[in-house]
Amino acid sequence: MNLQSNSHTTKAEYRNCGAHMAIESGIRRSGEVDALRCFAMLSVIALHTHILPMGWIGVWLFYVISGYVVTLSVMERGEGASGLSGFGAFLWRRSVRILPVYYGYLLAGMGVAALLGIGQTLFSLGSLVLFFDNVAMILGGGRINGWPTGHLWTLSVEMQFYLVYGLALCAMPQKVVRRLLVALLLLCPLARAIGADMLAQRGWHPLEAAYAIYAGPGLHFDSFAIGGLLAFAQLDGKIARFARPLFIAGLAALGVYMAAYFAVNHFVRGDHGLQITRNVISGILIGEHREVFLYSVLGVALAGLVALAVTKDAWVAPLLRLRPLQWVGQVSYGAYVYHQLAVIAIALLMRGFGFTVRHGSVPVHVVQFALSSALAIFLGWISFRWFERPVTALMRGGRERAVQAYPVHAAEVAAR
Repeated sequence: MNLQSNSHTTKAEYRNCGAHMAIESGIRRSGEVDALRCFAMLSVIALHTHILPMGWIGVWLFYVISGYVVTLSVMERGEGASGLSGFGAFLWRRSVRILPVYYGYLLAGMGVAALLGIGQTLFSLGSLVLFFDNVAMILGGGRINGWPTGHLWTLSVEMQFYLVYGLALCAMPQKVVRRLLVALLLLCPLARAIGADMLAQRGWHPLEAAYAIYAGPGLHFDSFAIGGLLAFAQLDGKIARFARPLFIAGLAALGVYMAAYFAVNHFVRGDHGLQITRNVISGILIGEHREVFLYSVLGVALAGLVALAVTKDAWVAPLLRLRPLQWVGQVSYGAYVYHQLAVIAIALLMRGFGFTVRHGSVPVHVVQFALSSALAIFLGWISFRWFERPVTALMRGGRERAVQAYPVHAAEVAAR
């Protein structure tokens, strides 16, 4: 959830923003950032329906938004440098938001697999439950057999970031946290470079090595970090000054990166024609240090986009203010979790009508994308309306009752 101010939203504002434009703990969310979530989720579906090879960029947009959101959330609640109590409150909020849908989806998958008599490995199940699925995927596991879970590794990456960064936010002075975020912008590309060299020396296949860098733990914390720095810039009242320059710089850096690796593909790899565009933004993102630079320049460009959304800049506001986009963004988490199931269901349906989906034509994949997106959004809305909101209210109510039962602890938290 994007957190833009600590003022309460009135009932009229709530109605004007639509039925799902709710407030969380008194902090208002940004409809423009919700619209970005919509585009991020749809780009991932476009990737999995084979119409947008660079659709994985949507995941990195989620990363930047998450870094921004969690930083602003903690700082506006006064939990920065608040110690273990603040960290506990932070983890509780993240758990309330993420775990019900996530574990519900896993339980449904295990139930379906059990009914079909499909066996599972303890390692893969454990990796999903304990959020090291990205590591398990790199090692060839991390899936529920008979149920689509190949996209859930991204949530493991997010939870790993929350554990590390949430503790830093709640245990360290703000100046130290800011320096840590800047350090991550430098350390993560270095870690990607070292990791790629090590994998090459050990003889990993380029596809496997590329995926290991793509999903490796901690290797993309720089994308979260730049989102966190955006939040601090907003708290300092400076974000509007550099929103456009940051976006332009990001696009320029991305353009330079693409031009450089088009040249590398042509002069070093000997590619010609359209072949020079391969493995630059999509494909095997490893080799000639492209895995070092791509994710960094992409993070800058996406951070600039988020900054434009946060400041309601005229460059993006007319599009991002569209209510349907904001509404989809509201239910995008559930839609993302369910989207692989939707893609498979639509593919089976289309095959039943005689369409070739696996290696079908562009129009077939466009239809698959449209139907899969509609189904994923529908499932996300059903989940949000009838599962997420009731469970969230129940879990938060239980915590509030627990705090009320221990007024001394509540007073300590309030004092902080």
